[in-house]
Amino acid sequence: MDIDILKSWLTTCPGWEMEPTTDETEPVPVSVGLFPKGSREIDRREDVLGNVQMRVQDRFLIVRNSPQMPEKNAKLLLCLQKWIAAQSVAGLAPVFGSDQRIRAENGQRKKDSQSGTALYTVELTVEYTVSFPSPELSY
Repeated sequence: MDIDILKSWLTTCPGWEMEPTTDETEPVPVSVGLFPKGSREIDRREDVLGNVQMRVQDRFLIVRNSPQMPEKNAKLLLCLQKWIAAQSVAGLAPVFGSDQRIRAENGQRKKDSQSGTALYTVELTVEYTVSFPSPELSY
């Protein structure tokens, strides 16, 4: 998984043109962060020749620090989630493996700050299959 490819792709979503950081969101009026939440193996299958196919799930949290405009920010969260679904279905999302599916869900307002901004989050999940050829046997 190349997080830089994922970050660049997210900037093409209308209203989300700012490239996300990966360490922390800045306490400025508008900033976006993309934070890895972990990767896990969902399934592994090996054929009689030793070739392995592994189903992987990578999880991320998208965080947007925005001025407190609840209706506008709610629309942006819904737009992002629908855009990611449409990109995934149309095959326009970055490809990390075969049989790929990208989901964005659970968009919500997390907390307000005294500076007049609020944190909004969306969970991003990327599932895909990677293949590993059998190691060559030497006799």
